Amino acid sequence: MNLSTNTSGTEQTSASDSTTQDAVIQCNHAGAFENVYAIGYIKPFFSTLDLEKQYEAAAKVVGKPTTNYSDIFNYSVTNQNQPTLNYRPFMYLAKQATWVLTVNNVDTFELKPSTPTQLDALIAAAGLPTNLFILVGQTQHHEPGFKPSLPKVRVEHLIDITKLQAAHKTTSSSKQLTFPAIKPNIGRTATARATNYLTTHFGQINLSEANTDIMGAISEIHFEIQANLSDRQIIEFILTSPDANRYACSIDVSDRYPFVASPLAPFAKSN
Repeated sequence: MNLSTNTSGTEQTSASDSTTQDAVIQCNHAGAFENVYAIGYIKPFFSTLDLEKQYEAAAKVVGKPTTNYSDIFNYSVTNQNQPTLNYRPFMYLAKQATWVLTVNNVDTFELKPSTPTQLDALIAAAGLPTNLFILVGQTQHHEPGFKPSLPKVRVEHLIDITKLQAAHKTTSSSKQLTFPAIKPNIGRTATARATNYLTTHFGQINLSEANTDIMGAISEIHFEIQANLSDRQIIEFILTSPDANRYACSIDVSDRYPFVASPLAPFAKSN
């Protein structure tokens, strides 16, 4: 198959073009709910000077730098009347903070936890400022004529990529490969979500039934949008190794959580 030529029922392009496609498709979907599968860093901000001052005072009480968000928000004390009951006096600051996902050094989403568990997950993520996280969520509607400073995303799940990839190293030879010309993206289109899933889960995708690596390196990557499937959104990735062997796998992004629709296998005979 010639990757530079469009074929019936598919759209073929380089995976590095997916960010540009994101911007175009987002304009067409303004106001609609969208699944999000984004990669970035998580940090809280305080919208008023009063909240900032209260947070600085809390940091002094805890005896931690203001950058130690998890230590400050999770600081607990014992209730004098109930010695067995601990509570976190500065959790109100975490609840009033504006939680932001930063993608490629750009503040991209305002994160809205809907349960205490999700708020705890945001606090834990803020305590790991050098770790990239996968955000699984859904954009929220805004009032007609009102444009928020950042799109709001209801948080469903946060995945620490460092822990995820460490768990995928099931053999001594398994390694995380470098993908050419691909950066973390905002994950609002099918191709963007599939690309984020592929790059973060490739340690698992690349394992054969014998628990050995299928590919040792990647020199090129392209994808095809499977447009003929009316009820599913499936993206096929074609990966080329430095020795010109090609492999393919498909990612289904129809639902909130992507998954592998077809495993990594030889795509075509090499020239």
